[in-house]
Order: sequence, then structure tokens, then C-alpha cells
Amino acid sequence: MEKIFTDESNETTPPSLQIDFSEALWATDKLNSIFHKAGIPLNDVDFIAETDEELIFVECKNANRIDATNPDFNPADDRKLNIIARKYYDSLNFCMFSERGLSKRKIYCFIVEAKLGSLTLRNQWKILLAKRLPFELQKQNHFPMKMIDELNIMSIGEWNKKYPQFPITRLIEEICPN
Repeated sequence: MEKIFTDESNETTPPSLQIDFSEALWATDKLNSIFHKAGIPLNDVDFIAETDEELIFVECKNANRIDATNPDFNPADDRKLNIIARKYYDSLNFCMFSERGLSKRKIYCFIVEAKLGSLTLRNQWKILLAKRLPFELQKQNHFPMKMIDELNIMSIGEWNKKYPQFPITRLIEEICPN
């Protein structure tokens, strides 16, 4: 099974990023087409990868592309944050019901490349997004397994340092690569 994926694209915008999950036990970028084929309005992360110890959910937003439709992307508004959180929940449900990574650490990585994507802003976004994810829910209820273990909001460079076995490569010219 091919485990090298590109970010979302369409007829007018080519992919801008490639991620190589060849070293993963399992990986997919197909949740969108699975949900669409079933005719259900679920949200999905861009990629999911399973390792021996982790189930990694990856959402990418590259607003630094030359042809970006929203180069001033800022995920701090409530609507965007709710969608980003929903992508995790819907993707987690898919993994749970397909029995993927149930006992493994669940990590949500939101990779942001944007003019407004400084470390300070990413840390603020992390605080806002964490409130929408099940950290407090699982703390209050002591579930037998965790719904989420870790949230990271990071640049491509930070991702490549944390996960060198799963490198991200830029495919097109960017306005201001981080």
C-alpha cells in the first residue's frame, strides 16, 4: 500500500506538500473519500498514521503557497477552531470503529504554515483548540482508554524534527516558508 501522500488539491490548485509515511505500520489519506462515498457529512483530518506506540492524526494548512486563497489564514476564530476539533473527533471515531490504535497514544498534530503562524500564535491556538478537544472530558470521567494524549500545533520544520521518520516535503514555491 502506498504511504506517500500529498495535501488536498483540486483542478485549479496542485498539491503543495508531500508526507512520507512509508515507515508507518498503517497510514491513510482516504477518510474524506470514505465519508463522501457513504454520503455522510463528517469531517476528517488529512492523514492518519499508526506506529508501534502511537496513532497520529495530522491536519495541514499551508497558507504560504503562492496561490493561497487565504494567505492571512488565522485559525483562532471559533468557527475554524470548531471545524479543526470536529476533524479530530470524526477521524477518531472512524479509527475506533475500525479498531485502529485503540490502546495506543493518540496524538493530534495541526501543521500550520502561514504568515500569522509564529510560535507565540501557535501556542495561543493550541490553548484555544485544546479546550475543544476531550482532554477535560477524559480527565473528569476516567475512561478506560484515552481519547487523546497530546496536541501539537507546529510548523513543517517542527514536524520534521519531531517525526524525522515521516518527512514532509514542500512541492511548490511558497511566499514565506518557515
